[in-house]
Amino acid sequence: HPVQRVLSHYRYHATLVESDLGQAILNENLSPLAYIEQFRDRIPLQYEIFLIDQDFADCKTDEALAERAFENLSTRISLFGLLEDIDAFVVMARDLIGLSDVFYAKPINKTAPHAPNNQLEATEKERLEQILKADILFYEKAKELFHERAEDWSGGKMESLKTTFRKQNTEFASLKQGADQKQDHQHPWRAFYS
Repeated sequence: HPVQRVLSHYRYHATLVESDLGQAILNENLSPLAYIEQFRDRIPLQYEIFLIDQDFADCKTDEALAERAFENLSTRISLFGLLEDIDAFVVMARDLIGLSDVFYAKPINKTAPHAPNNQLEATEKERLEQILKADILFYEKAKELFHERAEDWSGGKMESLKTTFRKQNTEFASLKQGADQKQDHQHPWRAFYS
């Protein structure tokens, strides 16, 4: 969700104490809302990656840009994923490339332990949603399209496929953890890789 994405940017930048964004968050004690208001032009909106230069010339409002971005996504991109439903994306992508054993073992986008608290008050969340209105519009439509495509692709069996994948992925993570704990025995090639 765009609000969560901005909060993720905020937490990330707050940990980069040598960047000007990190310095501003720490020195000015910026809240997530103040951060987005002050640095909005430096934090790309989610839909902007689906636009070309001509789209910016043709569309005069953020809402029109979001609509054009969605049109580009829906007509020019066959496969895309949502971080919040990464399992569905992995299932589709692995089958598309013909592999049956694609898994992941590490948490994705884990917040650094020294990142600041980023809880929003209700009024701050409402204001942030106003600022991100066009991005939220794009996100909701993209999310709906993703789930429609996933269900069409799976013949209505995506939940079952994700359940099976999660079980296999948990087994893989467990095996990997066990292998990682056996540090006494290292593969002879390991010395050549950092």
